[in-house]
Amino acid sequence: MPKTNLNKLILLIVIFAIPVMASWLLYHYHDKVTLKTLNHGIFIQPPIASQDLDQPNLTHLWQIVYYPKNVLDNTTEHNLFLLHQLRIALNKESHRVELILWTTSIDTPATLYDFQPMLFTAEQNKRLHTLFKQRTKPLMDTQNKIYLIDPIGNLFMYYPDTVNPMDIMKDLKRLLEVSQIG
Repeated sequence: MPKTNLNKLILLIVIFAIPVMASWLLYHYHDKVTLKTLNHGIFIQPPIASQDLDQPNLTHLWQIVYYPKNVLDNTTEHNLFLLHQLRIALNKESHRVELILWTTSIDTPATLYDFQPMLFTAEQNKRLHTLFKQRTKPLMDTQNKIYLIDPIGNLFMYYPDTVNPMDIMKDLKRLLEVSQIG
């Protein structure tokens, strides 16, 4: 066999072996490799079914759920306004998104924009905290968060309430663009 043919054969084997070896390494050591993601929120793995929290998704829309610690403070009012503006900024896709306010008291802010208040009981909060504890690292408080719920009813991503609303908007636009549901 001439030397040039042997070199070509070795090169061909190496070219085909590298992707196989790389995929094997990624499969077995995926937890050691961190790849940059495009999302700005924090995924909940596996997602929490809203039925587990006695909050069924009856509308089959994407839901932005705001769960503040204190419903009547200025921060909550400001966040309600920003999330309302975010929904408006979605423009022609805004009809696919519903705004929900989980509240632990009957008292609600004077201005709700287009948020639908839903009473979130202590039992539901305890259940959410337990499920959150199992699925997120490090353990975070369940309140003062903005959650995303898909049209099927899975609570799958959250943001701290101090997040830049544009980060939520970028994630929502990407979700609505690729989603075939809701």
